[in-house]
Amino acid sequence: MFVPIELSGSSRAKSTPWVTWALIAANTAIYMIARFALWTPLEGLMPTINFLGYFPGQFTAALAHGNLLGIAGAIINLITHQFIHSSFLHLFFNMVFLYTFGQALEREVGSKVFVVGYLLFGLVAAIAQSFVAPDLSVIAQIGHAPALAGASGAILGLLGAYVAYWPKAKLIMPPLPPYPIPAWGFALFFFFMQAVNALTGAGGVGYVAHAIGFITGFLAATYLPRLDLSRHTSV
Repeated sequence: MFVPIELSGSSRAKSTPWVTWALIAANTAIYMIARFALWTPLEGLMPTINFLGYFPGQFTAALAHGNLLGIAGAIINLITHQFIHSSFLHLFFNMVFLYTFGQALEREVGSKVFVVGYLLFGLVAAIAQSFVAPDLSVIAQIGHAPALAGASGAILGLLGAYVAYWPKAKLIMPPLPPYPIPAWGFALFFFFMQAVNALTGAGGVGYVAHAIGFITGFLAATYLPRLDLSRHTSV
């Protein structure tokens, strides 16, 4: 696996990306508490994923039975699943992507728009994964039910928005040789690797969520600025 490092070409705004830093801190804290403080090594992260993860069938089942409490729980889990990760590497790579792309985007659009967009990208990605290919989205297996867990859908939304704003921004990808590539080239390479993994049967990854998250972010960054959403407001 590789990590993106920005060299140049994105937002020149100087505001402090407090929301990006807060999201990194929250994701890291939740993982560390769940992994080392709440449960035994044998239980691992499963109880926390069982509580915070999103089960693809839970919303439709609750809706079919008119279970308002179940519907509310499913909606809450569409947000909370974005804050729990299934392993340290899962957390690490997501947070590197968040650090790289989140800071530039938050400075560009403002903290309020950024946090709303981030959460919506993850929500749309999870819904798409659960309807299009729920059996391919298993981040964690709890009994016989696949649970979605992780911020990847939201973060791929950030990547899509970043590419829309700054397609020629320069990135390097350690541990690959340090040759700068444009952001659009990085996105192309990333999804080529995703396609290879999907075709070779690498499980436990929400490929549909990744793709839909990216597309949602790209489209939002392409069209929503035309609506004048106060891109430089901050909290």
